[in-house]
Amino acid sequence: MPHYTPDYPAMIVPVGHVEPVPRRIRGYAANVPVFDTVRARYVWQWPGYPKYCIPWDDIRDGVLLDEGRAMALRIGTAHRQILQLGSLTRSGAACKWADDTPPGISGSVSFRWEAIDAWFEEGEQVFVHPRNPYPRVDALRSSRSVRVMLDGACAV
Repeated sequence: MPHYTPDYPAMIVPVGHVEPVPRRIRGYAANVPVFDTVRARYVWQWPGYPKYCIPWDDIRDGVLLDEGRAMALRIGTAHRQILQLGSLTRSGAACKWADDTPPGISGSVSFRWEAIDAWFEEGEQVFVHPRNPYPRVDALRSSRSVRVMLDGACAV
């Protein structure tokens, strides 16, 4: 039987790669904002697509509680977090990254995708996982201003 070789290129970035996210990222649980940031980072925990890392300071105060459990993952140590909003409790909802992780994500938090009810990049809801910024070009609705230039002149 012949060996199957996919007709697409190999992954462009290795596991553990970190890049800034050039978009506003927001997450809601039970219709309550959990985080809102323009300082998120992508981190590749596995090939194919990244996860978001959200700076601790951009997460709603008091919604994450440390479970007291550290996990050794491929890119470093993560401390499991409980998401708690009023009567809503989601164990293992997030991981806070320790100091042995790639530069740029220590102290930030990656949420399990299903722990957040609604994810947004700019003004559009995102489903399943973050878009990989490398193999595609996305056009997203946004409330930010855009200026179009052609040969150095404003094209109106």
